[in-house]
Amino acid sequence: MLPLFGGPNGSVGLGLVMFVNAKFTWMNKYFGTTGSNAASLDFTVEGQHRNFKREIWFNSMVSLPINAGRYHLRFEVTQPLLYSLMPRTRVLDAAGENVLYEHEKTGTWASQQGVKNRPSVRSPGPSEAGRNRYRAGAGRYVC
Repeated sequence: MLPLFGGPNGSVGLGLVMFVNAKFTWMNKYFGTTGSNAASLDFTVEGQHRNFKREIWFNSMVSLPINAGRYHLRFEVTQPLLYSLMPRTRVLDAAGENVLYEHEKTGTWASQQGVKNRPSVRSPGPSEAGRNRYRAGAGRYVC
């Protein structure tokens, strides 16, 4: 929380929360033929399939807390969780040198939620007011 203004009658602050997560996945598959001799198993590689996947998650929240006397106001705007997927596929020959097929998909950001706005107001409740009256009366409740 970053304080923007503070005085004897109240204060104003600014809060920012950001969440960024990235995941990278590599997967190699080898295709070929299998031959078996009496005691051994031989595998001859005829092609390779290499997959790469990049996933990104992003979320943020901005809050504006205001303390005015005994009231605490808070305004929050939450951006939805955004998701992006960028896969890439390559099919190579047995040596892994010649590219036979390649496909790369550019990621688009997707979300399943909308922007959330949340105002909240808090003031001292009856239990807090009761405790203050008890302290003011030196051991007795004062009405």
